[in-house]
Amino acid sequence: MNTNGLIDFSGTDRITETINTFAINSYNVPVRRTQTYVWAQNSMNTSNMISAVENSVDGLQTWNMLYNNGVPVTTHSQTAYDPANGYTIFTMTAPDDSSSITINQFGRPVSVTQYDSTGVPIGGTTYGYDAQGTAEHGD
Repeated sequence: MNTNGLIDFSGTDRITETINTFAINSYNVPVRRTQTYVWAQNSMNTSNMISAVENSVDGLQTWNMLYNNGVPVTTHSQTAYDPANGYTIFTMTAPDDSSSITINQFGRPVSVTQYDSTGVPIGGTTYGYDAQGTAEHGD
């Protein structure tokens, strides 16, 4: 805000607005959506959305979108649980559709595997533990 004490949308004030809503996203998932807008040009009462975050209401999925000239670049993360065996599976998908899957059991890492955009594994690490629960070296 400049020295006039008012938010001046058509002036030189630097303005950011954050809007929170609940919606059904494009994947048909109920989400809490947080959208961020900025007024980046002096003397122009025009805003641009620079980011949006959608968190599924069950807490298991997140879509992070950064906008590049109005086009969203999206990263998606998803968490799944297997309580009977103590597993948590975390999947992160990048904008180019490459992904990484991390598997933990009872809170300890079991494996991390990276995949290219076609789903072919391109790298990874597995973890092992001795009888006392001490980490052994993985591959």
